[in-house]
Amino acid sequence: MTEMKLTKEVVHAISERFKALSNPHRLEILALLHKEGISTVSELVELTGLTQGVVSNHLQILLSRGFVSYTKQGRFSQYGIADPSVGQLCDIMCQRLLTQANKKLEQLEPLKSESLIPEKRST
Repeated sequence: MTEMKLTKEVVHAISERFKALSNPHRLEILALLHKEGISTVSELVELTGLTQGVVSNHLQILLSRGFVSYTKQGRFSQYGIADPSVGQLCDIMCQRLLTQANKKLEQLEPLKSESLIPEKRST
């Protein structure tokens, strides 16, 4: 891991990048771009079910933070992943969530053999 001096400016820049990733729609768009490679706004609208304005807004945020890039093809802008490390970051988070879920399942395992509802007594 690279050692970097965490000045206020650096911390602010890191915070802005994490803020860009804090929205579920932006994460969905990034995942789709990672899977599809390159997509237009119209394609992303169709894949996400979001409106064109919402998709465009999220893409502008992701573009301004350096996560996506775009090229102009006639009337259409095509968007793609500009920073492949975002995939690694998402993989780390997914692995962490899986580890936590497995740990919770292990903690609940003893409850499988215990009945939480008392049996009815026959009269």
